[in-house]
Amino acid sequence: MKTSQEVIVVTTMRKHGSSGLQTYINNLADQINKTGGNASILTPFNYSKIVTTIVFGFRKLVDPFSDELSTWWHEYWHYYFLKLALARKLRRNSRYNITSMLYAQCPLSAKACLETRLPGQRVFMVVHFNVSVADEWADKKKIKRGGRQFRSIRNREQQVIPALDGVVFVSEFMKKKIEQNISSGSALNAACIPCFTSKPVINNHQHTNNDLISIGTLEARKNHAYILKVPSIAKDQGHRFSLTLIGDGPERESLQKLAAELDIESQVHFLGYQHNGSKFIPGHKIYLHSALIENLPISLLEAQSCGLPIIAPAVGGIPEIISDGKEGFFWPLDDPETGAKKLLALMLNPELNHSMTEAAKLKFHSTFDTDIVVEKLQKFWKQ
Repeated sequence: MKTSQEVIVVTTMRKHGSSGLQTYINNLADQINKTGGNASILTPFNYSKIVTTIVFGFRKLVDPFSDELSTWWHEYWHYYFLKLALARKLRRNSRYNITSMLYAQCPLSAKACLETRLPGQRVFMVVHFNVSVADEWADKKKIKRGGRQFRSIRNREQQVIPALDGVVFVSEFMKKKIEQNISSGSALNAACIPCFTSKPVINNHQHTNNDLISIGTLEARKNHAYILKVPSIAKDQGHRFSLTLIGDGPERESLQKLAAELDIESQVHFLGYQHNGSKFIPGHKIYLHSALIENLPISLLEAQSCGLPIIAPAVGGIPEIISDGKEGFFWPLDDPETGAKKLLALMLNPELNHSMTEAAKLKFHSTFDTDIVVEKLQKFWKQ
């Protein structure tokens, strides 16, 4: 019987949703299948939608009592059902003489892969997280920084990452972080291969020909309050710009209140969560970003694919996407006045805007285009 290979993209998250990770896994699987390969996405929900819905539903009862317990519940049961779903998938592939290569999307899913894989199966992992998964939970105020659960998640990363057959870093920023945080980090079989995307389909129905756009979960780390302050300052100087915000989250109510306090309520369009939110990018002039920390945000790549100049902070992997003054500007997150000057310099100078648009397109097609990046990824897996 002829042997074939399947790339199984393994994640604890649902297949579809608002995060950049979900955009990444769907684009990856689509590209592999489109170019003649065989790829599938496996999540805990592949085990049983009924069972997982019941078990994960209990978390809502836990939430009001303990964020720490809620976080443990979330991690443990996603990991548990992912292992069951993966074991079943690997047994099936083995029966049909299909070899499996596992591509995990986080240390928890990588742990499930390492504990479930059959002899000879390789496990790779991509690093999407910022600094550590423990830090991300702590930033959301779900666990105590330095506490027992924080240390447990850090320890998991120390154990899992060196045991992998290969690690993909989507930014040099995180490659350096992991090499610092993991005792054997510099000895990893690793490659820095960025995120990727395709140019969004143009949305012709709503909110085109607006000025500014930003996409992301409305949470504290994304720091959208800064974005609201900048057009407010510009308005006080006689320049009124419209702003589209795509995304939902715990900060939405406070941000809407801030927009009213800044007297820019009529300028800001809160569209909430939108499936394939990138379709709103074309028709806007500038993409704004204000996160306090980022690995390599896909939303910026989507904006760049459309030729939008980007104004963003020089944090994390963002300097690997744009160069200050070339594809966009960096702005200081502690100084919205300077941020407004950067915005006005770009909005009021058509020649500069045009040059940055062309530079953005060139950078995207040379560095972040799906065809180019996925080919690099597949070559790394075969080493």
